[in-house]
Amino acid sequence: MWGHGAQQEYADLVARTLDLARADELGRVRAYVTRMIDLLGAIDLPVICGIGRPAGVFDRLFGGTGRIDTLCALEDARAELDQLVRLTAAALDPLLRLRDRLSEQARRIEATGGDIEAAALAAGFLADHLSITQPALSQRFLERAMSLTRSVVQLRGDDPLRAAQAEQPLHLIAAIQEAVLVAMPAWLSTIAALTATASGARSPNPTEAGELQHRLQTILQQLKT
Repeated sequence: MWGHGAQQEYADLVARTLDLARADELGRVRAYVTRMIDLLGAIDLPVICGIGRPAGVFDRLFGGTGRIDTLCALEDARAELDQLVRLTAAALDPLLRLRDRLSEQARRIEATGGDIEAAALAAGFLADHLSITQPALSQRFLERAMSLTRSVVQLRGDDPLRAAQAEQPLHLIAAIQEAVLVAMPAWLSTIAALTATASGARSPNPTEAGELQHRLQTILQQLKT
C-alpha cells in the first residue's frame, strides 16, 4: 500500500518514544528531586540558628507538621539529603543515555514525517494524473493521499508533545549538574559545620544564617526549574 510502510514506522517510533518517556530512570530521578525539594523546603534556618520565631503550639497543630527547625531534625535531613545526592549522581549516566535515545527517536520521527509528506504529495499527483485514464486507480491514490495527509497533520500537531518529552530529561540533567552535584554538596558541608558550631559555644550570626538561607533558596529554585 502506497506510503503504508512509512505510516507504520511512524506509529512504531511514537510507541517507542512513549515507552522511553515513561522510563524507570526518569521516575526514580524525579522522586529523588521531589524528596530533596520537600526536605529543603521544610528547613527553617532562622529558627535553627536562634534568630527566628519558633513555631507556636497552634502552628505545630495546624500546618507545622514536617517542619525542620531543630538541630537534631536538621542533621537527620542533612544525612538523607547526602544520600539523595549520591543516588541522583549515580543516575546521571543512565539519564544522559535516555536523553540521547529520545533525541535519536525525535530525529527518526522527523525523517519519517518527511517520507510520509512526500508520499502524500506523490499520491495526490498520481490521483490527478490518472483521474481520466484510470479512475478506479486514481480513487485509490486519492484515498491514500488523504490518509497520508492526515498522518502528516497528526505528526506536526504532536511536535509540541514530543518536544516536551525530550525536554524532561534535559531539565532533570540541568538540575542534577547545577544543583545536586555542585551547589548541594557545598551547602551540605556548611550545614554539617553549622550543626557542630550551633551545638557548641557559638551560634551562627544573622549574616551567616542569611547567607545559608539564600543559598538554600537558590538550590530550591534550581531544582524546581
